[in-house]
Amino acid sequence: MSSARSLFQSISKELGVRPDEVVQVVSDGLNEKGLSVTVQWDYDVPGYPNATNSTHALSAIDLSTHILASFGTVEEVRKALDPATYSVVNFQLSPAATTTLRNSGLLSPEGFPLIHLGLHDAAHDSLVIEFEGSTHVLRENPTGVLTNEPQLLQHYSQLERYLNNRMQVPQIQFQRFREGTFKPVHYNSTFYAPPGDHSSQSRFIRLAMLNRVAGLRSWPTDQSWSPDAADHSKGLFVAAETILNTIVLPPAIDDAGGAGSANDDYTQVIILRDHVNLMYYFRSPRTPQWQAINLQKKSTIDRAASKRLLHSSTLRMIPVGHNSQQPWFTDVSASVL
Repeated sequence: MSSARSLFQSISKELGVRPDEVVQVVSDGLNEKGLSVTVQWDYDVPGYPNATNSTHALSAIDLSTHILASFGTVEEVRKALDPATYSVVNFQLSPAATTTLRNSGLLSPEGFPLIHLGLHDAAHDSLVIEFEGSTHVLRENPTGVLTNEPQLLQHYSQLERYLNNRMQVPQIQFQRFREGTFKPVHYNSTFYAPPGDHSSQSRFIRLAMLNRVAGLRSWPTDQSWSPDAADHSKGLFVAAETILNTIVLPPAIDDAGGAGSANDDYTQVIILRDHVNLMYYFRSPRTPQWQAINLQKKSTIDRAASKRLLHSSTLRMIPVGHNSQQPWFTDVSASVL
């Protein structure tokens, strides 16, 4: 993330913004209606349309910001961004800027961004936006999961292959898995062991399987260590946190699952979104304590005003590590010594 941002800052004039406004390119966000967007790398994107005859068109670099500023549910996005009437096109930069981003891996050799977008809302609806050369496509996503490449259909194909071949799960069971009604059994357990490597394909399978069983059992309410002992919502938060912890990339492990990598593929920020209570949580390796933004405090946001804010000099930002001076832990030595 930091390397990408520095590269975008270096060509900020080409992007039409000041260097301090590069944050306006949203890579992950939640709005006051409970709709979220995440933008993830996808090195399997075959291409983008460069021209359009559609009545409505939007540059790919503005897509995530436009979605958060204009819609409140996945269904609204589904209707408004119908590929039959709406086009998402590649943004045009100078040859020098294109070369800089292409050499960094942020653009394909042909000069288009290598991304796909995941959308979620407060009603548990989920959609993925991907690009197939001549058009963008809207893909239904019943698992609610998205990682990096490959594209979503290939992720589902690999999930199906894993369940069918490795775990001998028949096709009908895979359909039940997608619908959330499948409860696998393995060695008298209630769960099949998911793959354990760090590749984006395995992380997708791991998230899909963990996401499906996350609600089958609650934390105990009579144990002092349990988050549910005081507040059930804390239990839900911790359950989501434990799932995310299974896909964190440690230093020197790359996105392909290889060890000893020199690439900056380690996890730089972890984000949890509460779409119902409108809470946006984040933390980084520099500040392991969770930080949060409560969007209910801005529940009266005017959409027109928010759009103006996105293009003004008054946009506020905080570094992910801005609380780096806060203690990493609570010292309880005095209680026991």
